[in-house]
Amino acid sequence: MPYHSSNNSPKNSDKIPSKIKQNIINAYNLTPAKKNKLMNHANHHSLKHIKMMADFMTKKKMSFIDSHKNTMKKIGK
Repeated sequence: MPYHSSNNSPKNSDKIPSKIKQNIINAYNLTPAKKNKLMNHANHHSLKHIKMMADFMTKKKMSFIDSHKNTMKKIGK
């Protein structure tokens, strides 16, 4: 497999979230760093979880950690 210079290391290349999750995340007005963090987080959580976190981060101006804690309380993984 040829090496491509990208931000993804070879170990993380197989953990890219589905296109649906990517499109949902990109639809929100988040900073590039927050989008990247949320995309990596999407590998472990449901679409509903990711949407709620993105809502908290954009509409309620919560941090990543606070939005994750509140989402886990409301809907879980």
